[in-house]
Amino acid sequence: MTRTAASPVGRSVLAGSVGLALLLLALPLRDAFEHRPDVFTLIVGLVAVEAVLLLTALHPAFVVRSSLDRPAQLLNVRNTLWLALICVPWSWLIVLTPDASYLGLALYFLALWLLPPVTGSVAAIVLAALTATGQGVHHGWSSGAVLGPLAGAAILIVVMIGFRALMAESAARAALIAELRATQSRLAETEREAGVLAERARLGRELHDTVAQHLSSIQLLIHAAEAHGAGRDAASAGALVQAREAAAAALADTRAFIKDLAPTPLQEASFEAVLERLARDAGAEFECTGTVTKLPVPVEAALVRITQEALQNTAKYAGDAPRRVAVECEDDQVVVEIADEGPGFVLEEAGPAPDGSSGYGIPGMRARAAALGGYLAVVTAPGEGTLVRASIPIPLAHAEEPTT
Repeated sequence: MTRTAASPVGRSVLAGSVGLALLLLALPLRDAFEHRPDVFTLIVGLVAVEAVLLLTALHPAFVVRSSLDRPAQLLNVRNTLWLALICVPWSWLIVLTPDASYLGLALYFLALWLLPPVTGSVAAIVLAALTATGQGVHHGWSSGAVLGPLAGAAILIVVMIGFRALMAESAARAALIAELRATQSRLAETEREAGVLAERARLGRELHDTVAQHLSSIQLLIHAAEAHGAGRDAASAGALVQAREAAAAALADTRAFIKDLAPTPLQEASFEAVLERLARDAGAEFECTGTVTKLPVPVEAALVRITQEALQNTAKYAGDAPRRVAVECEDDQVVVEIADEGPGFVLEEAGPAPDGSSGYGIPGMRARAAALGGYLAVVTAPGEGTLVRASIPIPLAHAEEPTT
């Protein structure tokens, strides 16, 4: 049997059935007032008790919370006891007044709602049979007294079968819509990542074909100017040298920017192999813990750039001190540590470099990690060496992919 989902429609139906039962309680009161003054007080008391018990159906302390929103799928002791309890004053009312039989319609429906499909159907038929028997024994046998309760129970059973099927279909559609939305979100994220990578590649090509080419041309022109005008004017020669050096520096920065936009090392080898090569080129030990799966390109690119930046800083400030690169792959994150036994430095909040320069390296590495939901920590002190630890979470869609 398909488990139906909680639905505000279901709660409205249950509340409506309780409301109908409360309205039907007015019929025994009317009959007692007009025709049964000798038992009027008793009928009023039983109606009051029945009304209170019916109202408790809307509170989870008396009825299982899931039954407030959808028809029951499994037999529950609390629901069964509550149904048996509300039938006690109702059965007494049937003995006292024939108009109490109309209340059975609401009770049949409550049995079908609060009990599993088969059990509820059997309970509704049994209650209808008891209603017909009570009517015949205490108020006289007739075709309406017998067939009315049984026909009402049969009709409600058919209605409940259709309602359960409708709610099951609604739950299936809701699950399908949720799955489609999740798929759309994953597709949108994939398209966004692809768009970002395509735009980065385009910017790299544009910079290479425009700015880098122009800077190379400027260098050639300055070289030519120096060759033709050597020795004529010392001031002009000095200016040309400065211009050439500035152009060379600008060209180097542009090429570095182009290289950063297009992480070509990742296209040539696996993520683990790239980090191992970077460590080897920097004279550092390399170790890898866990199984390195195929990571999203932005995660791989960020960790490669962080490792490059950290190794460059190590080469610049740690000299020939021993260094190592460690990669740790877990189920939900990948961690890269770059450590050296160099002189270390005092790390301020702004992250300045040890030589007092502006120090964009550490903030840049932190920004790369934070952009992907991770973090970067730097542990250092004078004479204690330096440890850079970058941790970036692996998106769930990639974490669940099998290792290849």
